Amino acid sequence: MTIDAGEVISSIGGVVLTIRKDKWYYHIVTSVQVDHATDEGKWTKAFAAPIATNLTIHDSETLVRLHFDKPIPARYVRIHAVSWKNAIGLRAGLILSGPALDDHLLSGGVDQLRNINDAD
Repeated sequence: MTIDAGEVISSIGGVVLTIRKDKWYYHIVTSVQVDHATDEGKWTKAFAAPIATNLTIHDSETLVRLHFDKPIPARYVRIHAVSWKNAIGLRAGLILSGPALDDHLLSGGVDQLRNINDAD
């Protein structure tokens, strides 16, 4: 899954994840690798190794926040499922921090933030 923020955001603090459920069963991604880029050409790993999500079947309303060591500038954030149960399915969004959050809220970016955080 790749989240496109629409423009380079000055300080992305991490990603937020939750499981996806359809009417038959849960899709649970148990570990992910996260990459980021300011353009689609050069990707950088956000974490040195895959990160456990610690999501379970009971977590349909739980949000897991994976914070970067420090905020990064990026337009694109790519989340790769490394391990999963049943099927790959994930809901994800961006955690904005500092000036990036203030800038988007002040410029009327609330709808854009909602769309980013509801990305499937």
